[in-house]
Amino acid sequence: MEISTPVKDNSPWLDKPVFSFWPKFTIEHLLIAIILIIAVITRLYNLGARDISFDEVNHVVPSYELYTGQGYVHNPITHGPLQFHLIAASYFLFGDSDFSSRIPSAVFSILTIAFILFAFKRYLGRVGSLVAGTLYLISPMILFYGRYARDEALLGLFGVMLFFYVFFYLEKGRSSSLLIIAALLSLQMTTEETAYIYTAILLIFLGVLFLEDVSRKHWRRRKDKQAFSFAMAALILLAGLGVAASAMEAKANSTTQPFKSAALQSLLPVYQATLIACVALAAIALVVIIYTLLKGLGWNKVKEIRSFDLLLLTFTLILPTLTAFPVKFLGWDPIDYSQAGLIHTSIILVLMTLIAIVVGLLWKPSLWLTSAAIFYAIFTVFYTTFFTNGQGFFTGIVGSLGYWLSQQSVNPRNTALVLLPLLAAPHV
Repeated sequence: MEISTPVKDNSPWLDKPVFSFWPKFTIEHLLIAIILIIAVITRLYNLGARDISFDEVNHVVPSYELYTGQGYVHNPITHGPLQFHLIAASYFLFGDSDFSSRIPSAVFSILTIAFILFAFKRYLGRVGSLVAGTLYLISPMILFYGRYARDEALLGLFGVMLFFYVFFYLEKGRSSSLLIIAALLSLQMTTEETAYIYTAILLIFLGVLFLEDVSRKHWRRRKDKQAFSFAMAALILLAGLGVAASAMEAKANSTTQPFKSAALQSLLPVYQATLIACVALAAIALVVIIYTLLKGLGWNKVKEIRSFDLLLLTFTLILPTLTAFPVKFLGWDPIDYSQAGLIHTSIILVLMTLIAIVVGLLWKPSLWLTSAAIFYAIFTVFYTTFFTNGQGFFTGIVGSLGYWLSQQSVNPRNTALVLLPLLAAPHV
């Protein structure tokens, strides 16, 4: 079964009425109602009974300050700005309390289960969606974070929605799905840096799907297809080797937890040289891939592939937010806010943005511009706290990833020490 094909679900027992006087209320409706009622109870019952934890304080205190009119300034150490705005809105609607601090997470957890039950019938079938909804309902981890003032419950909903609309676009090819995907990608980016991992998983999935789609196309010359396949295999191998070399370099550069083996520690120059070589060779492989693809299939045929649409849209939208990677690779500090540091970062940011714009306009200009407008409108509104904190845009687009990349060589306990002063703030 292809991933873009809806499931034909023959489950007649789900269509049996529960009550003779109400034939439209079936067993399926009853099961959905039971799951949703249990979801509401398990997420909201006694929600404020437990004291606010250490992690929750980091979200609750800035949210309370925003609610009381003291404003909010994005800080990558406490992740994205979306949750602070949602908790502040919860205080406005329901008053400030431990219970209202957790309402956004609880609501998003309930909505995730509801979305799976209703939307994923299309791809899991009615029985499959009921099983998936039940598993989300009873999952200890999902339940815990559905009652916890952090970002995970928000990402859970955005994640299942994103993959649903990816499948839906693969099936139907509707432009509206791409606009929704742009909004969901932006909402993920305004939630937590884990979004970069989610997006990487999505890009890998779409990349594999694109390779399958390309292999089924008729190429003008067999040699071009062979060169494309060889270059793609080389790119994958180089990417894996580069990630390994980067991890080894980060370990060797660690100030707190370097290699215990002196031999491995002494190979730091080798790790650095390997990483540089992988990046250079990968760039060459990428050029070969693009050249052979355009020569062998043609730009118009490539643009007809739906997996390519999704791959290109996702990559170009997030490309400027990846500025911290090349900045750090070049030996600069992406969170260096001195004049020299800002100049270095700005050069890379402008370059990445221009690449994204040019590629997007070469693809489907009107659609890409609309998608980019949606993505960056959401991104800008939340990172600047409705245009009251201009620097938030830059701490979001560069500082978010830059801060967490800088933590690779820092002991997590040191990060915790930075957060300790927040505990001295009054509890909500």
